[in-house]
Amino acid sequence: PGQIVEFKGKLAKVAGKIPVKDVLVDGLGIGDVGNVVLRDRQTLAKDGIAIVLLTLDRIQGKLTSDPEVISRGFVYEGKNKRLLAVSGNLLSKELARKPKLDAKIARDAAIEFLERYFFETTMYW
Repeated sequence: PGQIVEFKGKLAKVAGKIPVKDVLVDGLGIGDVGNVVLRDRQTLAKDGIAIVLLTLDRIQGKLTSDPEVISRGFVYEGKNKRLLAVSGNLLSKELARKPKLDAKIARDAAIEFLERYFFETTMYW
């Protein structure tokens, strides 16, 4: 249940409880979440997500900085910060082997490499 908070002047106190239910927001409206959105949310809740930030020099076709790997629900950054840092470093080396990178080549190579790396390292994904 939710709580009712009552304010009087500078004082606040819990004044009771109120029944609540889940409200899902998909960015377009409240309560009208479609099946696809719900399915995606269930997948994220079960499997988590890894996000990779890549910065490319389009002219030289090279990375301008090391990839940054962020996760939510897949590995917890507090406990597995090293896994994310190592995966970014290894991905940087993998991408450096490519003669020239563009967005598509970098994206496809990152997905292929990290799927394999995370599976082999964690036996999960």
